[in-house]
Amino acid sequence: MTRLAWGALLLWLVVVVAGSGVAWVAIDEAGRSVVSSEPTTAVPLPSASASRRPSAKPSATRTPAATHTRTPTSTPTRIRPAAVERVRTWSGAPGSVTVACRGSVASLRSATPADGWRAEQEDDGPGVQVKFEGSENSVIVGATCDSGGLPTFRVVADD
Repeated sequence: MTRLAWGALLLWLVVVVAGSGVAWVAIDEAGRSVVSSEPTTAVPLPSASASRRPSAKPSATRTPAATHTRTPTSTPTRIRPAAVERVRTWSGAPGSVTVACRGSVASLRSATPADGWRAEQEDDGPGVQVKFEGSENSVIVGATCDSGGLPTFRVVADD
């Protein structure tokens, strides 16, 4: 090889070694800052010789004082599936009301009056309200969604 080829090879080798050293130092510093910024728990490790069979020749062993265990700083976020629709029907003398809940939102599916009654949806409150009117009295059926997303009914009769 010529003198120029040896010089180029030597220059390439210096660049590779220097670049590797700089990368190693950067990775090591980043790792140290991550470990030092999080809570750590010291866990003693067994010595390397404790897991081997004894040999005739004593060896110098180094036992690490502790290792660091990462402790998560926040609870992982669980992705919730879309709320399931749950449907229930109330039936009584004035008729029936079917309500669906999707999470905490109630929606009227149907209000069917019995003979001699008529039904109309009321807009007076949270959830769903249906007023049944008969010839002598009226009944209001209200529905909301409970914490489990299930429709719950309340009935108020006006005699």
